[in-house]
Amino acid sequence: MTLSPRGWVLVSKWGRDYRIFNPLSRVSIELPALEKLHHKSRLGVQLDGPKRLQCCRPRINRIALSSGPSSSRSYTVVISIHHSLGSLGFAFHRSGEAAWTVVSPAKHLCRSTPILQLIYCNGLFVALDADKQIMTFNERKRRMELQLVLGQNIFEGHPYLVECLGSLLAAWTIWGEGYGAVKKIRVFKVNLEKRTQEEVKSLGNLSL
Repeated sequence: MTLSPRGWVLVSKWGRDYRIFNPLSRVSIELPALEKLHHKSRLGVQLDGPKRLQCCRPRINRIALSSGPSSSRSYTVVISIHHSLGSLGFAFHRSGEAAWTVVSPAKHLCRSTPILQLIYCNGLFVALDADKQIMTFNERKRRMELQLVLGQNIFEGHPYLVECLGSLLAAWTIWGEGYGAVKKIRVFKVNLEKRTQEEVKSLGNLSL
């Protein structure tokens, strides 16, 4: 079970038969099977055929929704797909469609790098990988696009993406020695359009 934004939960049976479920409204929506992929990229070739699917055992690792299915009949679901050897890439599905469509990977990036986060912020699907690289989904081109690398001068800790009052923030949790108690939290405001990051010295009356 994986918690997705907007109150929806991703559930499956033994890594198959995926659906999204809202525990408050009790509404459940079945998602297309991973075998139903439109093969339009190298990822499609990698996943092509029942034997290949059985071998690599793909599963949904992260999920993001453009809007809640209860509030809108028109929404998009983006997922990151993993298997035992690492990340396989991304795919998306529009409400009313019967299959997933493969998303082409960002250029010059290692596709197998694990995806840590996938969120929907300010009209964009935003992904963060283990190399601290932020990518956005270009739905028209059906491609992930690299925007920037977080914390190039920070050599410890891990970032976490947060949306706050319409702004995209990266909160860095810096641990003590041996992953002990949290030593420090640093927050940066991320501007995807300018591809910049600026440290936030004070959140004022806000909290994360």
